[in-house]
Amino acid sequence: MKTKLDFKIFSVFIFLCSFALTIAAQEKPQALKFDEFDDSSQGFFTYSSIDQLTFRQRSERYIKQLKKAHDAMAHIIYYQARVGDENTRNELISQLSEMQRTVQYNEVDAVTIDGGYREKYTVEFWIVPKNAEPPAPTPTIDKSETFICPQLVVYGDYSPNEPDTLKFSLSAYELSKTPEYTSTWRVTNGEIVEGQGSNKIKVKLKDNVKQATAYVEVGGLPFPCPKVSSAMAKVNGKLLLIDEFGREPNGQIRARLDNYYNHLQKNPAAQGYIVNYGSRIEGERTLARRIVLIRNNSAFRGIDTSRITLINGGYREVEATEFWLSFDEHPMPVPTPTIDKRFVETIKPIRKSRPRK
Repeated sequence: MKTKLDFKIFSVFIFLCSFALTIAAQEKPQALKFDEFDDSSQGFFTYSSIDQLTFRQRSERYIKQLKKAHDAMAHIIYYQARVGDENTRNELISQLSEMQRTVQYNEVDAVTIDGGYREKYTVEFWIVPKNAEPPAPTPTIDKSETFICPQLVVYGDYSPNEPDTLKFSLSAYELSKTPEYTSTWRVTNGEIVEGQGSNKIKVKLKDNVKQATAYVEVGGLPFPCPKVSSAMAKVNGKLLLIDEFGREPNGQIRARLDNYYNHLQKNPAAQGYIVNYGSRIEGERTLARRIVLIRNNSAFRGIDTSRITLINGGYREVEATEFWLSFDEHPMPVPTPTIDKRFVETIKPIRKSRPRK
C-alpha cells in the first residue's frame, strides 16, 4: 500500500515538474521581427510611390519602438542581392552604421549582421527582449550564384567653341574590373563622327537641333548585369545642362559631382548652377541631405564654391538634381518643379534623448 502511495506521489511530482517546465518554456521571451523590406520598389533608400516608406522613415519608426521596449536589443540583419553593385552595397552598410550609432545614442544595444545573400537587397529589423535567443540569418542564395555588376553611367558634354557638337563619355572606373568589355554607341538627332567602340564619342548635331541622346551597350559583362545606359545633353543658348538625375546612392552622386567639377575646370569663364528638388514624401529633408552632400564634397575636393550657386527648385515626386553651366553672364536656369509645396508631406524627426550620466 505504501509503495503504491509513493508511486502516486512520485507521478504527481513528475507531472508538476513537466507542467512547470512547459509553462516556463512558453513564457520564455522571443525575438520579434519589427520590419522586413527589400529594394523591389525602384530604389532602396527612397521610393517613388507615396504609399512606400523610405529607408530613413522605417529606421526612425524602428528606433521609436525600441525606446518603448525596455531592456530590449536591436538586432539588424541585412542581405546582399544576387545581382548587386558596389555603390548600393556600400551605401547600405553606411546607412546601417549610421542607424546603429543612433540606436546606441538612445541607450539601446544594437548589433548588425551580414546575413548572406537573397534575390534582392533586404533588411530585417528585430527587437530582442532580455534573455531571448537572437534570430538566425536566413539567406536563400549561395555566394557562388551572385554577381557584382558595374554601374554604367554616361555623361554629356558641350563646348561653346563647338556649338553644333556634343560629346558623350562612359564612366569606366568600375569597368576596369572587366578589361575585355566592348562599347557600341547609338545617338539621336546627330551623327557619331569620332569614338565609336571607345568610352568617348563626338556627335555632330543635325541642323537646327539643340539636343541629342546617346545610348551605349556594353558587351563582355556577366549575363545578369544591365548592359545599356544613356544620357541626354542639350544646348540652350549660353546655358548648358550638364547632368540631371533622381535618386542615386551617395557614391554615385559624388561621381557625378566629380564630372561636373571637371566641366567647371575646363570652362574657367563659366558659372555653375546646381538645382535641387525635394521629394513629395520627405520634402525639405531630401533637399537638406543632398545640399549637405554637395557642400561636403565640394569642400573635400577644394572647389571654388564662389563659382557655384545652389538653387532650391521646389518639389517633384522624387528628389532630383540638375547641373548647369552658364556662359557670358547668361541668366540662371529656371527651376521646373512638378508638385506644389502644399501637397508635400512633412515628417517630423524623432527627437534624440539625451544620454543619462
